[in-house]
Amino acid sequence: MNIIIGKEDADKMKDKYTVLPLETMKWKSNPELPATVAYCLLESIPLTEMNKIDELKDLHTKFYENYQKGDFNFCTNALEHLKGKWGGEIDSYYTIMEDRISKYKDAEDFDPILYK
Repeated sequence: MNIIIGKEDADKMKDKYTVLPLETMKWKSNPELPATVAYCLLESIPLTEMNKIDELKDLHTKFYENYQKGDFNFCTNALEHLKGKWGGEIDSYYTIMEDRISKYKDAEDFDPILYK
């Protein structure tokens, strides 16, 4: 998995690779800059998953969108179907998100933006 920052770069790569949104980020050192999205670029998807790429991309994108909204029930259910997919290439990301959801599910001050 490779990480790319910004929609412009992701859009350039999406015709050749599977590109998935990961995080919405803001830079602490430069808070006046707008939030940007980090994406992962997947180069090698197992043949056994090729017939489900569109379905998996859609579920992952909905996971990302629902995390941004704080819909942790949807996210928890989606993670059950996403972990182990993509050849396990982004399972570490899904584990991190699972931990965040546990941390924030009862928090009143949830902010989906990751500050770097």
